This record gives sequence, C-alpha cells and structure tokens, in this order.
Amino acid sequence: MLRGICILPHEYGGTPPRIAVFTDEAGIKIAKEAKIEIIGTKELSDSILGGGPIEFDWCIATHGGMNMLRPLGRILGPKGLIPTEKLQNLVTVDKLKATIEIARKYLVDFKYLLTLL
Repeated sequence: MLRGICILPHEYGGTPPRIAVFTDEAGIKIAKEAKIEIIGTKELSDSILGGGPIEFDWCIATHGGMNMLRPLGRILGPKGLIPTEKLQNLVTVDKLKATIEIARKYLVDFKYLLTLL
C-alpha cells in the first residue's frame, strides 16, 4: 500500500472535505474561527464508540486532543482517519489554522495498492 498526501499549488475544484478537529481548550477557539463544524469532544468520541456515524473525511488533531482519539483507534485506524505527523494532520496549536486552510483547499490524500505479478 502506498499512501500519502499531495499539497496542490492551486485550489482544486472538487467538493471540500468535511474536517473534524480534535483539540484541547486552546485550539477550540481557533477551530471555531476557521468555521469548523465538527469539533472533537467527549460526546463525539462516545458517539463513534457507540456505533454512530463518522461524518468527516479528514481528521486534524493537536497533541492535546489525541487523548480523545486513543479509544477510537480501532474504529478510525482502518479507515485511515487517525492523525499522524507524517500525514501532516497532527500539529501544534500554533499551526492549527494554517493546517485547516491547507486541508480545506489544497490537500489531496491518496492511497494506492501495489500489486506484484
């Protein structure tokens, strides 16, 4: 499996991804200013653990918000929604606004399954 992200130089014309932000108290204000509809809270993680729908395509987290994502690892992991620094969606609070802007307009996530004959 080959997986990665590509940051395009211009906006792409596709539908913008639904972004969820899991953060601590310092990042909630930044996420609300960036008009994020899905902010990771204890209620959201309990809903997902209970079998509720996953209503986001891309998940961004700060280091303080990873505590809410730990119980969701078995659910979000196979779907590729766990934030990692390698995919540039696990960031510090000061880089949160820029990461949301890039993810909303310029980011393309790709997965490719390699087969050998």
